[in-house]
Amino acid sequence: MAEMLSIKMSKFDNQPWGFRLQGGIDFCAPLTVQKVNGGSLAEKAGLRVGDALIRVNTTDIFQLRHKEAQDAVARAGNNFELVVSRGGGMPKTAVKPNDVLDNILPVAAPPAPVQQNRRGFF
Repeated sequence: MAEMLSIKMSKFDNQPWGFRLQGGIDFCAPLTVQKVNGGSLAEKAGLRVGDALIRVNTTDIFQLRHKEAQDAVARAGNNFELVVSRGGGMPKTAVKPNDVLDNILPVAAPPAPVQQNRRGFF
């Protein structure tokens, strides 16, 4: 069963957070943490590989495109709360791959490539 956790992210300089994000509705996949660098701020805060991102502060991000989610994290600044789902499964309101793209992209058009911030790292 999935567990919802609140992770406090905080930094005082331009040091990277140290995690890589994957997925998004443009990939028909939940927004999840693909990599957490050892010794990084993200690791110290408790973020783990496989955590599904649900919310940044008060902004729901679990149904955003990859780039939109990256931007939401970047806009959050140096201190924010990250709500994640951990332990398998997603909340009932999370992305279901077959429900998402029908209302966003034409069926015949593949999604455009996503420009990532140095391969999706924060």
